[in-house]
Amino acid sequence: MKRSLSEHGTTVIAKNTKEYQAKRINVLSLTKAELFSRRKNWQSARTSIRNHASRIYLASGGRKQCAICGYSLHIEICHRKPVSQFSDHALISEINAFSNLIALCPNHHWELDNGLLLLKELDAGLGVAPSDRSV
Repeated sequence: MKRSLSEHGTTVIAKNTKEYQAKRINVLSLTKAELFSRRKNWQSARTSIRNHASRIYLASGGRKQCAICGYSLHIEICHRKPVSQFSDHALISEINAFSNLIALCPNHHWELDNGLLLLKELDAGLGVAPSDRSV
């Protein structure tokens, strides 16, 4: 690997393209179980799924703002159906399908993960205040 300095003076490692491509895992063709077994730990596999989901969402032209409130300074790409609810035999391409992804602000992502934001609200695109929601 070659090392060089970027315009900001930081060290950049240029990867040998052929070597890098040979080692790169095609995440889409793996099952959830295969991906988790190839990673060092659980968090590494989750990070891989999350990063891949963000690339899929943005490459597919997804809106870069919260689907509930419209906040756009910081969004998180979330899974409508949580990764944990997919079987171990599900392909990553199914888990990270564009139709299973949505952009939410950190607050609405937390509400979704904790059951305060319902999928029917996401599908309706409602900007409903938490106090007005039926939980």
